[in-house]
Amino acid sequence: DLVRAVIGAGGRLGVIVGVHCIAERAAARARLAFSFPDARKASRALIAMRGAGVRPFHSALAGEELYLTVEAEGPRRKAVSEVVNRIVGENDGHPASAQDQDFGSEAPTVDNQVILGRLAGELDPLGILQP
Repeated sequence: DLVRAVIGAGGRLGVIVGVHCIAERAAARARLAFSFPDARKASRALIAMRGAGVRPFHSALAGEELYLTVEAEGPRRKAVSEVVNRIVGENDGHPASAQDQDFGSEAPTVDNQVILGRLAGELDPLGILQP
């Protein structure tokens, strides 16, 4: 992957003459919290979840507590929920207070033109590639 090298080289390795970007709406997210008998089981549960293919947007361990932020809608939600619940049960965990607090609506909405403008500014700060 040479993308970082080309961008970071400041024109010494090559010149970027075009970029194709796709911006997608951020998925709604749900915050999950689980309590375990001890920190070791909480850590094991997180490792098992990642090993089973769960890819949280955010995860944190705080002693016996495990916090996850996962996709709250879409085709993977049911599968992720089943895997998480199975692994929590296998490690003697149970839901804690922050369970299923949907905060997808808190995500800021940004116009695609703003995103593309910022990206263009970073990739071409001198405006050389502007038509």
